[in-house]
Amino acid sequence: MSLRVNAEHVATQASSAAGEIVTEIEKVHGPIWASRQDLCKLIVSLASAILVGTIAFAEKIVGAHNASPCAGFVLVSSWLLFFVSICSSLLTVWYAGIFQTLRARFVNSEPQLQKDASEIKADTEEELVQKAMDLVKRYSDSALNAMKPADERTAMFTRVALITFCLGLAAFIVCGALQVT
Repeated sequence: MSLRVNAEHVATQASSAAGEIVTEIEKVHGPIWASRQDLCKLIVSLASAILVGTIAFAEKIVGAHNASPCAGFVLVSSWLLFFVSICSSLLTVWYAGIFQTLRARFVNSEPQLQKDASEIKADTEEELVQKAMDLVKRYSDSALNAMKPADERTAMFTRVALITFCLGLAAFIVCGALQVT
């Protein structure tokens, strides 16, 4: 005798469990992801303002008669570092968007999960339960697979953005110091 699973029940239970998982993940990791995004948005704002301001007044900054010959090189170096920090920050925000789609990935997979569950057949109740559990695990793994690489990338791009912003700021300060001396 072949046993069949109640596909609607499996999909409903899997959806409920997925909702709990997403809520827990958001509770634990959400503040970290939000702080990365906030930091990178701040870096974009500051670096953009510095770039626009210094590019607009570049002639006056390095064109002064007492300017050091290195000042122009250092200023352009700071611009490049600010540009890299802006790009890295934008990549952080881009990859952080993956975190916002976690709940949707679970919800979107529910119809296919229900269809696949309706095709499960087994000879024993234990086999039926195992097949249903394997199916749910496969779908949850599929929804969660994008999380780890996105988390690693946002962490890396946030570090790059912060480091290059600080280096750009240091180069900008050196440029100012070269103008004074």
